[in-house]
Amino acid sequence: MKATEDILLELQSMNSPLADMPRNMPYEVPEGYFDSLPIAVLDHDNDNIRLKHDLPYTVPDNYFEELPSIILKNITQEPAKPRRMILYTQWMAAAILLLLVTIGGYNFLNNSNQAGFDNRLAQLDESTLNEYIENNISDFDMESIQNTYASNQNVETLINDINEDDIVNYLNDAGWQQEILYN
Repeated sequence: MKATEDILLELQSMNSPLADMPRNMPYEVPEGYFDSLPIAVLDHDNDNIRLKHDLPYTVPDNYFEELPSIILKNITQEPAKPRRMILYTQWMAAAILLLLVTIGGYNFLNNSNQAGFDNRLAQLDESTLNEYIENNISDFDMESIQNTYASNQNVETLINDINEDDIVNYLNDAGWQQEILYN
């Protein structure tokens, strides 16, 4: 009973209209009602259904026995339509050819642009490259360069670990001019 009283107090505190309603069932069902319900429904439906026994269409005598032979008589062996297949094949060949030309043209244009850039870059002399780097060093993001190479280590400790002779040797091997380093 305590749970029922708690629920009633909660409903009253929320000002719910359910709190004022009686808790007894307002309707009653006769005993055995659901046991006899399916039979009663079927009896009721049979009384209301009026089937017409006159069918609107008629089928000729022996129709279904003669049907297979009628169908076989009407079937004629038509030759396959090779024209449609040839046309389909021609369209497929044209589509494949167009695809190959498109891919080849894209690769040719893309590679020629890269090769042209590489050729022009190779034709520049070292002094022009060095001048460009010196004039545009501020364009490079030094912080991202430092973060890339330093990752978890301090940049100063990395620089202190490298001596000047190693740097000069590396630059000589890479083909840089030594006089640029000391200027």
